[in-house]
Amino acid sequence: MPRRGQAEIKPPGAGCRWLSLPATMCRMLPNLRHAALLLGVSSISCGDSPDLATLPPSPPGFAYAYAAPSCAPWDGPAVSLVLRSDPLAGSDSLIEQGDRPQLRISIYPREAGGLARRTYRWPRQPEEAAASRCESGQCDPVSAGWVTIRTIAPDSQLTGELELRFEGGGTARGGFRAAWRSRRYFCG
Repeated sequence: MPRRGQAEIKPPGAGCRWLSLPATMCRMLPNLRHAALLLGVSSISCGDSPDLATLPPSPPGFAYAYAAPSCAPWDGPAVSLVLRSDPLAGSDSLIEQGDRPQLRISIYPREAGGLARRTYRWPRQPEEAAASRCESGQCDPVSAGWVTIRTIAPDSQLTGELELRFEGGGTARGGFRAAWRSRRYFCG
């Protein structure tokens, strides 16, 4: 339970507080989940969901991707997306730790309900996302880039693609299938 003045960060779709639903809707949530499942299945069969077969390969050297709740610089909710060169242990939620190369992307959703399927860009939209390239405990900010969230599967996976442009030259571009790692994160 968060202390006064702190927000508890939960994964997309993790309940009424995260979705800002009124109490009457929260009581109906179990029935709505069944309806949403049926709608989701019908939209997949009708071809309305993004085609994951067209997802580009991951950026070279960053085959593993993870996502977890985090905090924005102003203590609001955020999502941390980390592309790594090495896998994490099964239930490890410390996705940012390690000395091996990583691409760290922070997304600061402003939409009601949290993270949305859309493109986040920086520096053009500096309060929506940021990124850094890290290795051996040293992180260098990424000068410009974008990340597009294609699918959001609550408590399981985020998919999308990104392009990062580094200050010293070079880019990292590709797709990701990020395994969601739940963790309690208190901002504020």
